[in-house]
Amino acid sequence: MKSLKKTIPYSGVLILSIIANFMIKVIPFKKLMVLVTNGETEQDNGIAVANKDLDFIYYSLEATKIRAFWRVKCYEQAIVALLIARMKRIPMRVDFGLKTIDGKVVAHAWTRANGKIVTGGKSMEGFVSVFHRVYNPKR
Repeated sequence: MKSLKKTIPYSGVLILSIIANFMIKVIPFKKLMVLVTNGETEQDNGIAVANKDLDFIYYSLEATKIRAFWRVKCYEQAIVALLIARMKRIPMRVDFGLKTIDGKVVAHAWTRANGKIVTGGKSMEGFVSVFHRVYNPKR
């Protein structure tokens, strides 16, 4: 029974990853950002976020990356994290950054909540944030 309790949330995150993958392919970037976020500036709205909720998002996305039959990229992970944040009413910020590697411009997305990097943290070194949006539950 314990295994089933762990499997159901991960299955939900896998389904959200499929939805995010589809959304990325059919919805233009700016419209998608407006859809999953609700502002451009962070607000101190006094909402305390339990680290266990942020850890759930992180670990479930890590498990999904391993189990998915496609490559779950940083942008898709950020969308899933924002969808979960909306469901759990967690304030979250998504950043999109750029850096140059061997003369090529490379993009990366990461999310943060409570000052903690939730997704994309392992690969964000050297990236400069060029665009961000936030989800604030009290809006």
